[in-house]
Amino acid sequence: MLFYPNVKINLGLRVLGKRADGYHSLSSIFLPVKGLSDILEVVPGAEDSFKITGLAIEGSVENNLVFKALQIIRAEKETGGCHIHLHKILPMGAGLGGGSADGAFALLALNQVFELGYSVAELEEKAALLGSDCPFFITNTPARVGGRGEVIEPIEGKALPENLWISIVHPKVHISTKEAFAGLDLNRTFPTNYPLPIELGYDWQAWSHYYQNHFQEGACKSKPSVQQLINDLKLLNPESFTAMTGSGSACYQISTEPIDLTQFKSENYFTWQGKL
Repeated sequence: MLFYPNVKINLGLRVLGKRADGYHSLSSIFLPVKGLSDILEVVPGAEDSFKITGLAIEGSVENNLVFKALQIIRAEKETGGCHIHLHKILPMGAGLGGGSADGAFALLALNQVFELGYSVAELEEKAALLGSDCPFFITNTPARVGGRGEVIEPIEGKALPENLWISIVHPKVHISTKEAFAGLDLNRTFPTNYPLPIELGYDWQAWSHYYQNHFQEGACKSKPSVQQLINDLKLLNPESFTAMTGSGSACYQISTEPIDLTQFKSENYFTWQGKL
């Protein structure tokens, strides 16, 4: 059976401070972008096999979140043999949550393929063991996100205005978690409220005011190519909202019309465009 682990973007990413457990308290709105995904195949088999194609993934198989998801399930349930094939399309270290999606979708896939009977809440608990962003992908709907990323509050009703386009460009530079947090200014101020996009409509200045990404300034200082990318995207369409997602380095533009991404069609960039 085939599954399609998709990316997410952050509308704003506020870092509220450091917690007693060493993590940082975050606040954000997560939006799934379902047109951009990896491909995950999970089928029963006589014995186990795990194959990765597409983009090369650094590290051992044992550290892959898909493999870890299988181990979490098998700590409680007997699945029998399992063939898993992950075809990697999504850029890594981009702030798009591709690896987190792979792990979460592996839990969903195993639950469905082997008819394990886990509830959504139970799958979210298991996803939290894989990583902070993983529980979001279990429901995979627009949500307010808090805590260290594990507090997911799905947004009821429409979250977005109609007919929005999103253009995603990744400059193929990696920003590690350590590097991202090192560049933070925890003294930054931000609006206390966090309206939904549908409440702001197409007022892009308001989007820029409310949807601040606290990692963006540090990323632009340490990786000038990120700042250049944001500048270039804004020049293509000033009547839009442009930002870095997550801890970077992928950037996106949300607009009412598609933009021409021709200048980014090179080996130095990963690009994608579609309806949001």
